Amino acid sequence: MEGRHCRHLPVTYICTMKIDERLSLCPVNEKSIGLIVSLIPVAVYFFLLLRYCYNFPFYDDYIAVLEAVSRWQYASSFNEKLSLLVEQHNEHRIVYIHVISLLDNFLRGSVHFTDLVWCGNISLLLVLFLLYKSAESISEVSMFWLLPVVLLLFQLQSWDNTYWAMASLANFGIHGWVISAIYLASRRERWAWAGAISATLLALGTIGSGLFLIPVVLAVWGVQKRFRELLLGGLVLIIAVLLYFKGYQQPEGYPSLAHTLKHADWAQLLLFWGAFLGSNTYHPALSFVAPLMGWCGIGWFLWLTFRLYFQKNPVLYGVLGFLVLTALAVALNRYGRGIEGAYPSRYRMNSSLFLAVTYLTVVELTAVKWKSRVVMAGSAATLALYVMSVYVYLPRIKNNYELRVADHWLFRHQMPIAGSYRLKDANEMLQTSVKEGLFIPPPLPENLFKDSVERKQLSVGLPVAGDTSLKNNAAEYDIDEVKIVDKQVVIRGWVRFKKAGLTLNEVYIFVNTEKGYPTLFQKRYDLFEKYHDARYQDTGFLGAVPLSEWPKSPKGWHLLVEANNGQRSWLSPK
Repeated sequence: MEGRHCRHLPVTYICTMKIDERLSLCPVNEKSIGLIVSLIPVAVYFFLLLRYCYNFPFYDDYIAVLEAVSRWQYASSFNEKLSLLVEQHNEHRIVYIHVISLLDNFLRGSVHFTDLVWCGNISLLLVLFLLYKSAESISEVSMFWLLPVVLLLFQLQSWDNTYWAMASLANFGIHGWVISAIYLASRRERWAWAGAISATLLALGTIGSGLFLIPVVLAVWGVQKRFRELLLGGLVLIIAVLLYFKGYQQPEGYPSLAHTLKHADWAQLLLFWGAFLGSNTYHPALSFVAPLMGWCGIGWFLWLTFRLYFQKNPVLYGVLGFLVLTALAVALNRYGRGIEGAYPSRYRMNSSLFLAVTYLTVVELTAVKWKSRVVMAGSAATLALYVMSVYVYLPRIKNNYELRVADHWLFRHQMPIAGSYRLKDANEMLQTSVKEGLFIPPPLPENLFKDSVERKQLSVGLPVAGDTSLKNNAAEYDIDEVKIVDKQVVIRGWVRFKKAGLTLNEVYIFVNTEKGYPTLFQKRYDLFEKYHDARYQDTGFLGAVPLSEWPKSPKGWHLLVEANNGQRSWLSPK
């Protein structure tokens, strides 16, 4: 039957079918296998989220979530509630964060920070899905074409966003709204226009960088010569911008744009701009790599503009345009604080997305015979970056979990918590939230302060040098507090290794030369502000020793500190 049908087909059609078969480099079953393998990092990411996410507020969560929901409940009029929703937080209008917090409180009867964290992280799945839809034609090239994108989006460099309620909603949520708005703006269905406007308004109400989505969305309609959408959309978005800046106050410590341009150090500003976009590749020993990668990406974006790539794929081009504008705005706003301001974990999703979309554009424009090789090279490079991120940042994720748990323990024992040092009344705010039923702390984990360990267990395969830090001046440290709490001696302090690249990995409290007690990690933002050095942030510890084990002599105990390279040193009590 098939043969009889084929005899009636034109020769040119048969030839075209054969050519199409040759170009279909990746069979359907291989595509499915490749997609499943590519999604393994997503499963790992959410497994770690489930394991290390802890229901306790941190830093801005106290103001942006707890205080905002509490004030909403006591607001008596519609105007008062509306003003609370759009209230300025630093340089942002965080309407989206307020709405999600209020909705969570309404549905659950109290605020669960784990709910907010998961809601923020779900945005990454939306970003991945829309990138897949926007570059689906590449799937014919290789079964693993999506793997570099997944490895970049779901690596651990953005751990600060991943486990922090406000940051996950803001810094992940914004990218979900951005790619949704651009994707919908590029579609010609009538409903898509309303969706694009809605997503743009949501981006504007998430964080300040949503402002830079507006020219991108309008440009999509302009390039497609859809002047009706451009006119109506422009009118709606102009009104939204005017409302955004109504009553806007320039945050203290943030220079105005006019002041920045007048006194700009252009070399440092341009360096920051590139470093922000290339921050995924940052390493202290190779500090030139991140700015170089960022500027290579900016150069590629300019070349895409010259080649009119926005006509071929407006979604990918639009996302790149948004990220380039965002990076420039951050550079103008923060470059004066030093190049280190380009590298915080909470900003690195911008770099991850920038590199992922750049990779997709490179593959799309590469000649057919070279595409599979580009995918292979991209997979190898991003896999190496992913493995390195697991090695470097998994310990920080564990420390982040310990920080929340330690804050919870301190709160239960009416001691100042460390995760909101700027709020002198944080404990009181949290206590009020608990009394009002606004927040219900989870049970503390069992065996919070782990069982003691023997010195010989620590010595296996790793050197323990006596008093090296004192003789060689390798570390500085201090003990802030020694206090008896619930038949335990609680010790708080900090340790910082002076050698470049060394960070604090663990602190043990030894009550004799053979038995030691592990401690919990604490942030030390107070030291960061005191010394204006980011290396002081991750230096704190909180530990407890049973009172029955505590030595009678004031100097009968020591600290054994471990660096990230395995170096261990004894520190005498102060």
